[in-house]
Amino acid sequence: MGCAAIEQTANPGYDRAQALRLYAEKTVMDALVAADTARYRAALEATGGVFGGIEPVHRFYEAFWGPLDAAHAAAAVGLEPAAFLGEIREKSSLQNLGLTGLLSGGTVKRDTWTEQFSEVISALHSDAVPESTPRVVTPVQPTPTGTVFIPDANLRSAIEAALGKAPGAVITSEAMTRLTRLVADESGISDLTGLEHAIRLERIEFRRNAISDVSPLAGLTQHKRRIAACRVNQRGLAWA
Repeated sequence: MGCAAIEQTANPGYDRAQALRLYAEKTVMDALVAADTARYRAALEATGGVFGGIEPVHRFYEAFWGPLDAAHAAAAVGLEPAAFLGEIREKSSLQNLGLTGLLSGGTVKRDTWTEQFSEVISALHSDAVPESTPRVVTPVQPTPTGTVFIPDANLRSAIEAALGKAPGAVITSEAMTRLTRLVADESGISDLTGLEHAIRLERIEFRRNAISDVSPLAGLTQHKRRIAACRVNQRGLAWA
């Protein structure tokens, strides 16, 4: 609705004077539009754009859908380029996703990267054990005396505290079955041997330890799905 329409409307249902104040004179509006156009043109040309060409948003859209080099692919997964390329060299799962071209300075198509992104993330966070190597689950064997062998002193201390036992006390396989929760963050634990007897474990938190092998947990039948999802990384091990 322009000024003329407002002025010609008899008995409008609004404040006529206030409505007219919302409209600037044409000469004033023309000056404002010209100033805004000049600012837009200066900003566009400063970014390398061409005034009067395609919309800047479309230009960015085209750039986004272009192929990714190693630096952009690494940034997408939160890694430095060198670290990302190292992962590709070490993991056949990443190589099988068609990322080997990045090692020689090549690129990967955006649509391919987008379609396989979840697989790339899974491969980056997978265990170091090759997928072709089956895990061997060793059945829990009771010792002749009923005691549990726990070679890692720091793990033993955590278990003693959880069971309310004195340091150096005998820990039996029967006592281990009472463990349902074990928290030992930053405790210097490196060996989980002995935990295979804790068949009722429901929660483990071993963050920032030195664990490299979670196979002692593989036989805990009550939580096979959770254990299968466990992985060891720089932060440690946690499952709940």
